[in-house]
Amino acid sequence: MTSPVGRGGWTKKFADAWRGVWYAVRSQKSFWVHVPVGLAVLILALVLRLPTASQAVLILTIGVVLGAEAMNSAIEQIVRVLHPEHDDSIGIALDMAAGGVLLVSIGAALVGLLVLGPPLFAMLVP
Repeated sequence: MTSPVGRGGWTKKFADAWRGVWYAVRSQKSFWVHVPVGLAVLILALVLRLPTASQAVLILTIGVVLGAEAMNSAIEQIVRVLHPEHDDSIGIALDMAAGGVLLVSIGAALVGLLVLGPPLFAMLVP
């Protein structure tokens, strides 16, 4: 009888997923923007001593941005392998995937302003 999770089980699946995350962080320039900004936001949340719920919203928002960026990078990688020559239709699909990351990032920035703005303003303005 085979495992319900396929060959290799859960350990292999998690190892594969972490390998993908590590590859994305090492190879994708966008991660070199998103990861430090995300870390800075979390550090600021700790400095401001935000409530746990606010910190959770920020963590979830950062995770959504990183997940969207990883999916966009995966789509780009698949296209490079399966269709290396330029195709306008594929270009539109890639632009739409990148647009998805942009929309999520704009939403994340707005969440950051809503969650961090008032306590940061209160700390800076006496």
